[in-house]
Amino acid sequence: MEYLTRGTYDDGRHFLVVADAPPEVHALFDERGLQGGGYTWIAVLRSLARLAEPPIEGEFVIDGEGDNAFIDSPDPALLDAFASCIERAMSDLDLLRRALDNADPEELE
Repeated sequence: MEYLTRGTYDDGRHFLVVADAPPEVHALFDERGLQGGGYTWIAVLRSLARLAEPPIEGEFVIDGEGDNAFIDSPDPALLDAFASCIERAMSDLDLLRRALDNADPEELE
């Protein structure tokens, strides 16, 4: 998907970057008064991890800045699970709404 970038750091850890979103996703963020950049996605990613069936658990770090959010992990299968959830949320606005509704309100921007 064009909104996700994958790679590997020199130390062998893997990363997944959320760099943008379709216009429909930006419209939903705007409707909720959210900035829609990296910090919004941090809250969304944490929420998606909890909502996934089964929940995404393991060794990973979610962080972001500006317009990007990223997940890094030594486990590429964990990033596959995140990529699947993100792709679904990008195309299923009901899932994205659920993720926003279940996100920590203090993390949403």
